[in-house]
Amino acid sequence: MHLVAPVVTPPIPSAPSGLIAAPGDAQVSLAWNTVTGATYYRIYQSRSNNALMFQVSWFVGAVGAAAKAGIVTGFEKRVFEPNASITREQMAVMISLAMKTAGVVMTVDEGQLSSFTDAKSIHEWARDSLAHAVKAGIVKGVSDSLFVPEADATRAEAVVMIKRFLQYVKFMN
Repeated sequence: MHLVAPVVTPPIPSAPSGLIAAPGDAQVSLAWNTVTGATYYRIYQSRSNNALMFQVSWFVGAVGAAAKAGIVTGFEKRVFEPNASITREQMAVMISLAMKTAGVVMTVDEGQLSSFTDAKSIHEWARDSLAHAVKAGIVKGVSDSLFVPEADATRAEAVVMIKRFLQYVKFMN
């Protein structure tokens, strides 16, 4: 005799203010299988696509939503460059801004960066955000004493940071 508990899938939350859950290529849904069932996450698109200038592409809705939320700002002249590399410190800034958008409030100081021997090479505009993400344990150095802020973030590093962020804000287990 096998006993199987019913799988309860939590409802996907409604779109936050100013965002819509539009069908089609602009909507991205991610699903993780866990012991308790499937948990779904959705990336919303902005109601207005004027936050950044970019060509129409598959990512336009997600980038518009991230821009409206203040997570991405684009490069000079507010142009989004989807094929450009991002640095480790740029990734940390986006993670920190996503944390703030998710309601994470914490006091940080640049002392969080003192363990990195290359802390002086972290740009001023990234210091507070990087300290925020480091304190939360979402962003780590390439070693215990080295951050390498201007190195390009690898896909693996980006995935690890995003996973840690989703776990930190309790969007996934």
